[in-house]
Amino acid sequence: MNKQLTLLLIDDHQVLRKGLKDLLNEKLHIKEFNEAENANQGYELFIKHVPDIIITDLSLAGASGLELITKIRRRSPKAKIIVYTMHEEYFYAVQSLSAGALGYVLKSSPPENLIRAINSAHINKPFMCSEIAQKVAIHSLTGELSSMEALTTREFEVFRLIAKGLSVNDIATLLSISHKTVATYQTRLKRKLNIQSPIDLVKIAMNQGVLH
Repeated sequence: MNKQLTLLLIDDHQVLRKGLKDLLNEKLHIKEFNEAENANQGYELFIKHVPDIIITDLSLAGASGLELITKIRRRSPKAKIIVYTMHEEYFYAVQSLSAGALGYVLKSSPPENLIRAINSAHINKPFMCSEIAQKVAIHSLTGELSSMEALTTREFEVFRLIAKGLSVNDIATLLSISHKTVATYQTRLKRKLNIQSPIDLVKIAMNQGVLH
């Protein structure tokens, strides 16, 4: 790629950000590189710099990467976002792409995959590293669907936060929604996932790999 790119990296690990910055500067023509350690800071930098490509983790302090993707795409539907994460469960990739991400790359995969994802996103083409692509393909072919796939991005976020033990008040504040809206999502989750008790919810979260 000959065009100089502007990039925004959002990850809460400073050492990883430094390593990726060095790698990407070596492999790509970078005009501007900005970095953030959480979703709120990342969104502010996105508004300020309007980067060509956004690279974000899913596990961030405060609002998650999924929530950030949704927020960015709501403001800028053409924003090009790549998820760079340790989450190997295929439904995280499905949720990320549904939220508007163009790429999904595991941190455990070769660094070349992130370069390929950036090049693909630049020309508006989706990219998934082979490990995740295989899992998605297998589940699509077998028809075996995770209960997580039945959830919208916002429902999944509320589910994840409840499973982590956050209160209705905490969830409402974190997602900038009302208590009544959180309660509505709780009702939807109980119906969609056949949840009878908080213990059922935690069990599902653990079985699905949402809680480690």
